[in-house]
Amino acid sequence: MDFLTVPLFHLGENPISALSLVHFALLAVLIILAEAILRRVIVQRALARTHWDEGIRFAIARITGYMFITLGFYIVLKVVGVDLSSWAVLTGAIGVGLDFRTSFIISSRA
Repeated sequence: MDFLTVPLFHLGENPISALSLVHFALLAVLIILAEAILRRVIVQRALARTHWDEGIRFAIARITGYMFITLGFYIVLKVVGVDLSSWAVLTGAIGVGLDFRTSFIISSRA
């Protein structure tokens, strides 16, 4: 079973082994299943008591689910051992690019 811990490749300074990939896959499946259960509970129990339209309830449940998945994958990547500090620069660049695109679309319609 030693072959499971042999590094397959490096992600930054962190070695990624077959065992860490299996951990990631199992935890990712658990996160997705937990999100589906959470979304169902939110729609059927918490939001069913409101007088909101079905579309609003669906949107709130979906946004909550996306936030849960995002936070879950962040935690899973930290547990597996992936350093996410280098991703901050990439996500910042993507955010700036989306902001420029959005402001361009809005200004071209005015």
